[in-house]
Amino acid sequence: VAMLLQQSSFHAGSLQASVPTMLVLEPVIAVILGAVVLGEHLNVGTWDAVAIGVSTLAMVAGTIALGRDEGAYEEQLSAGESAHA
Repeated sequence: VAMLLQQSSFHAGSLQASVPTMLVLEPVIAVILGAVVLGEHLNVGTWDAVAIGVSTLAMVAGTIALGRDEGAYEEQLSAGESAHA
């Protein structure tokens, strides 16, 4: 199932948006599944938890920025095509 979803994400849009999304979501989902399904937990201190949170937010923000850049680029292309038609 995971491979099917991964391959369909490649066809959904450009690689600029789908690959970073996969790279960010795979470890996040792995941690969530490990905690929920396997009952695992992280033994981290306060500063470690802060570093993990900040790193996760930075990865998500970067992924969103890449997706928005791609969307803006596609809008420019479609606007240029309609102006030439």
